[in-house]
This record gives sequence, C-alpha cells and structure tokens, in this order.
Amino acid sequence: MSTFDNTALVRKYMELVAASDIDSALDLAADDATFWHPMSGTVGKEALREQFKQLGTLMRSFSSQVITTTAEADRVSVEVEAQAEFSNGRHYQNQYHFMFVVRDGKIQASREYVDSAPVKAAFF
Repeated sequence: MSTFDNTALVRKYMELVAASDIDSALDLAADDATFWHPMSGTVGKEALREQFKQLGTLMRSFSSQVITTTAEADRVSVEVEAQAEFSNGRHYQNQYHFMFVVRDGKIQASREYVDSAPVKAAFF
C-alpha cells in the first residue's frame, strides 16, 4: 500500500475510535496487532477492546481530533487532541502522539505517547 493508503487507513481508525465504534476500528487491525501505551504496556486487540469498554463506562462524553499526520514507508504518525467529561464530573483534555505500523492493508502495531499529568489528574 502507498503512504496515502496507509494514512487513510489510520485516519479511518482514529475517526471510528472518536465515534466510539471500537469494533469497526479494531476490524482495521491485523488479528495479531499490538498496541502499546505507557501506562498499560503492550496488549493485543481483545485486551484493547476491553480497555476501551472499561474507559467508556467512565465517560459522559468524548471527542478527539486529528491535528497532523506524517507518513513514511509503513509508518504513520498522528497527533491528536482529545477531550472528555467523566461521570465524576472531571474534565479531561490532552494531546497524543500515535505511531502506527501498517502492513498488508491492516494496522500491525500502534504506540501511543501522552502527557501523563492530565491522565493522572483525571483518573487518580
């Protein structure tokens, strides 16, 4: 696939996550895809699906917006701004960087980088 196709795939994934359509988003990932987050480590698709479910029960609302994408070879870098309101009334706003690896038309891996201070304030 071209870098254009890889970027389109990753943007679609991010749109589906923002719309809380996690099942459709994860359909864009390979069965053996891995997802790394600094606070939870590396997980597979099913564990990530479960994490999204648990997170969804804590939120009243969620929105995110892709700010920039950069692609080279099989990698797509994405900067995202996200906001959420939690059931406990806390407001969350943060910026993220994701690095995706795309192979054979599927997301093979994702690494997520985030400022941990807003995460800690919202969750702990």
